[in-house]
Amino acid sequence: SASTGSAVSSTAEESRAAVSATVSGAGVASCVTDADSPQAAAAAGGSGLTILDVCSGSGLGAAVLSRVWPEARVVMLDSNRDMDLTHVSERPNLDFIELDLFAKNAAAVLSDASAGAGTCVVLGVHLCGALSPRLITLCAHVEGIDAFGVSPCCIKGTLGEHVKRSAKELGRPNYDVILETLAEMADRELDGRGGVQLRRDDDMLSPRNGFVLGSKLRLSP
Repeated sequence: SASTGSAVSSTAEESRAAVSATVSGAGVASCVTDADSPQAAAAAGGSGLTILDVCSGSGLGAAVLSRVWPEARVVMLDSNRDMDLTHVSERPNLDFIELDLFAKNAAAVLSDASAGAGTCVVLGVHLCGALSPRLITLCAHVEGIDAFGVSPCCIKGTLGEHVKRSAKELGRPNYDVILETLAEMADRELDGRGGVQLRRDDDMLSPRNGFVLGSKLRLSP
């Protein structure tokens, strides 16, 4: 298993335009593109950048992101369409799209949301149960998504039981094993088409402050 904060794998040397994602500042911030990428300018004002905040809830994180990158397109995605979304209209670069991660059309919704982006980054913060594994799988296989940052809250079901057993056997914190398990899963899903890292965000108030960061390669023609 990879240790927290270490790279699980990286094949970035195969491409001059690998996209990297980092997350900081209360777990809702950031996307930085590789210096050799034609989308490198997106790191400043966000021109050409699309950020998909999945399982956004009422969109506090998305609202912050829309101000950090005023030239980016920021999209809240959540299954609850009955929320009060009046605040969304107050930000010119903030949108809402209904998304159920387990619906048959989930991949299509993410693909449509990423269409036209110079760089598309997905964030999922404090996802519970099966949401983290599901989002990682979708991000790895939706072509329009360049990078993702997933911060799990917990894992349930068969995978959750596996994590609990492993943590007990290893004498390690359950959350650390959750992060490492998801990072290994992301590495398998990307299957050599990108790199995966684990990061801790010390600015987050929650002790569940780990992120699985995945980036895909954009191979030169």
